[in-house]
Amino acid sequence: MNLNQQRPNNEKTPDELWKGRPASVKYFRDFGSKCFIKINDDSPGKFDSRVDEGIFLRYSTKSKAYKSYNNRLWKIVESIYVKIDEGLQKKKIEDQELDPFIEESEEEPEKEEKDQEKQKQKEPSQTPS
Repeated sequence: MNLNQQRPNNEKTPDELWKGRPASVKYFRDFGSKCFIKINDDSPGKFDSRVDEGIFLRYSTKSKAYKSYNNRLWKIVESIYVKIDEGLQKKKIEDQELDPFIEESEEEPEKEEKDQEKQKQKEPSQTPS
């Protein structure tokens, strides 16, 4: 079977050529996001947690599952019962964009410390004689 493209068209993907619209990627998740992994024990206690916190690493290549790092077990686990919280990841990105403002506010205490040192130097030292 000949798998080469019949028409040279580097601007569109084969899926886009076939369906006439670009492929949807809205279901992709951010790697490194906080996630919650369902515990599949037989019978957790009434007040026991039913989820573990973790970090989303990647999609599984063998099945329709997610691979994530489980913080409680300290292992990489593969599960389909995962909820990914992208809100925290987006909040961190917004905070990183505001870093120049944070650095400016950090400079102000340094100025205050310098001013205090100058005042100490101006005041006569009081040493017991």
